[in-house]
Amino acid sequence: MRRIINNRVSWAQHLLMLLVWLIIYALPLQFGDFSNGVDWPHVLKVWKENTVVLLAVLVNRFFLLPYLFFRKRRKLYLASAACLIAAL
Repeated sequence: MRRIINNRVSWAQHLLMLLVWLIIYALPLQFGDFSNGVDWPHVLKVWKENTVVLLAVLVNRFFLLPYLFFRKRRKLYLASAACLIAAL
C-alpha cells in the first residue's frame, strides 16, 4: 500500500513540475509586447534561457538528489550543486 501511495505522489510531483514549466514557457507569449506581431527572436531567446535552467533542475531532481543527497553524501551534493549553478 505504501508503494502505491509513493507512486501516486511521484506522479503528482511530476505533473506539477510539468505544469509549472509549461506556465514558465508560456509567460513570454502571454505578457510580451506584441503590438506588431509576435517578437519570435525575443521569445526564442527567453525559451533558450529557460531550457538551460530546466536542464539544471532536471539534473538536480533526477540525479543529484536521489544519488547524493538522499544517500547521505551531502557534502558531495553541495559541491555538485554549486558546480551546476556556477556552470549556468
